[in-house]
Parts: sequence; C-alpha cells; structure tokens
Amino acid sequence: MQQNQKKRILFVITKSNYGGAQRYVHELATGLPHDEYTVAVACGGNGPLVTKLHEAGITVCEVPSFQRDISIGKEFKSLFELGKIIRTFHPDIVHLNSSKAGGTGALVARILGVPKIIFTAHGWAFWEDRSLLWRSLVWLFSWITALLAHTIIVVSRFEYDRTPLPFLRKKLVYIPTALPHITFIEREDARKKLYSESILTKHIRDHWLVATSEHNHNKNLLCAIRAVATFNQTHAKKIFFTLMSDGDERQLLERYVTEHNLNDTIAFTGYVPDARTYLKAFDIFILPSLKEGMPYGLLEAGQAGLACIASNVGGIPEVIESGRTGILIDPRNDASVVAALEFFTEDTPRDLPPSYLYGKELEKKVSAEYTLDRMITTTKAVYM
Repeated sequence: MQQNQKKRILFVITKSNYGGAQRYVHELATGLPHDEYTVAVACGGNGPLVTKLHEAGITVCEVPSFQRDISIGKEFKSLFELGKIIRTFHPDIVHLNSSKAGGTGALVARILGVPKIIFTAHGWAFWEDRSLLWRSLVWLFSWITALLAHTIIVVSRFEYDRTPLPFLRKKLVYIPTALPHITFIEREDARKKLYSESILTKHIRDHWLVATSEHNHNKNLLCAIRAVATFNQTHAKKIFFTLMSDGDERQLLERYVTEHNLNDTIAFTGYVPDARTYLKAFDIFILPSLKEGMPYGLLEAGQAGLACIASNVGGIPEVIESGRTGILIDPRNDASVVAALEFFTEDTPRDLPPSYLYGKELEKKVSAEYTLDRMITTTKAVYM
C-alpha cells in the first residue's frame, strides 16, 4: 500500500491513565502496520497513556474537556474540541473507546461525515452497580452511541450474547482483548525492584498476592482486603497482599487498611510503569470485580503463569474455567474469596501444588487464544 493510500485512524478515549481501555488503544495504535495506517489518539489529560504513545511516535491530541463524570458545560465544550481535531486530522476511521468518548465522538463524527465510526465497548457501563435511574440513562446514551456508530466491537462473548440494545445485532463484532508477548522480570529481581530488603526479609515465607486493577468501585478491592484480613487471622503462614495501581478509591482503601491495623500485610505501590512485567514476583493474582469486559490484568497474570482468583462476571469465565485454569468467586461474598485463598495456599502432599498447576493451564490458554496478532488481524478486517 502506497503512502497516499494509507488509512487515517483517530482513536478517541476519555482518560489518559493506563487502565484496560487505554491499554487496548495503545496496543492497536502501536501495533497496526505503519505502512498501511496513519494513527492519532485523542484523549483527556496527560497521563501514562500519553507518555507511552509519545515514546512510540504516535500523535496525541488533547481534549481538555474530557472527564469521566458528566458536566453539561464540559460536554458541549468537548464536542467542539473533538470536532476541531477531526477537521484537522481528516480521519477515514474514528475508533471510539469508553462510554463518554463514545457518545461525544459518535455524534461529532456523524455530523462531520467520517466514513467509518467504530465503537469498542469495554464492558457496557450500564452493567455497573448503580441506581436504576443512572443505569437507565446510561443504557439510553449507550444505545444512541451504538445507533450512531457503524460497527460495535465487544471484547467478550458474554457481551456479544447479552448486549441488550435493540435493532443493533448486526452491528456487533466479537474481538477479544489480547496481549503481546510480555518480557517478565524474574521473581527475585522483581521483588527487589519493588520492595526494600527489610520488607523482603519480613515476608520471605509469606504467600504473595497481587491485584493490578485500578482502584475504583467496579474493581471491588475492599472485598479482597477484607478476605486477606480474615485469612491472616486464622492462618500461621500469612498472605502479603500488594495493590499495584492507583485510582479514585486509593485513599479510601489506605484508610481502611490503617484503621484496621493491616499495614504489616497489605501494601500499596501506586502506579508502577510497566507493572505487568513484575507479575512473577507474586504467587497468586486476584480480580474481585463487580463488572468486567475482558480484563487485561487477568490475561497478563495468565501469561505470567500465576494462579488466579477472579469474579464470576462478564467475560472472566471465558478465561477462567473454575477448577482448571483458576478459581471463580462471588465478588459479593468475602467467604468465597477466603475459600479460594485457602485452596491455593494449603499445604499439599502433591509434588506440584494447585497454584502451579492452575497457573500453567491458564498460561497455555492465554498464549494460545489471546494473542495480539489475532486481535490486530480481526480488527483490520473491521477497518476495511
């Protein structure tokens, strides 16, 4: 394909942190063949996503009025900001991500006559645990967004089978989230990079548990903290739990840990660049989410060969076959989390413990079924 025949793609996403939707944008923006596509990304803020895109030589256009919470004034302003970016970049394709960017972007792209508008639903927002009125309004705006888009990509079979948006079935395309090959830091080196010698010595005989999800309501991390506290009250060999991320609920979680005297066994690292490369420092991964699409963190832990505990919601059961590739838990029942922790930490006469066996089975599944090459190839077919 010649230079003048390159397709111009504008990815649009609300925030520039580095959660699952942002990783998806980064993987596509940097993974698409440069001889076939000219890529730019429009987003709010100046977070880690922007840094990573700049490092990869990708054009980034800031939308200053993008913010996750709804504000009428900001909504109108973001329409004009995004419209200016589209008129300047002249995309053949606008690829929208996240509910807010999706609604704004689909409307502006339609008004400006963009030939192809694609919206990726990273788990529909109306599944969130909120009031009926809030979910009804979000459902309505999601439906309008889907009507305005030409194609809707869903990242899990769950969403493909259960998306409750009438008259739009033919627009749906299932393309699961996927990973590139990750170069992991080996166990001891990863631990040394994350923690001081005193902490390593203190927890050398503990079970190491990690969560890498953003600290927000949907990720339900307080459930995991409570479960670890319960486990440690009744077991001589403790769990050392690391929350390796950041988010709106971090202060709430840290306050709970301090008030319940849990600082000895629960640690917060904040945002860690390339956090996934440190996963081999740990024994077990936990994702107690209330809502999910197809979570990157789970796939990354699977590629690292970790034993995984995750909620029986969204696309997670497509990855975790409970009793074989991990343990599924009820995110509203702390006892189910405690039971899963006990299963993976119990002393066993077997040569290979369940945590190792389950981790290896999950590693094989993720490596075979969730590859970046496959995601890029199937996404390119949507761009045609």
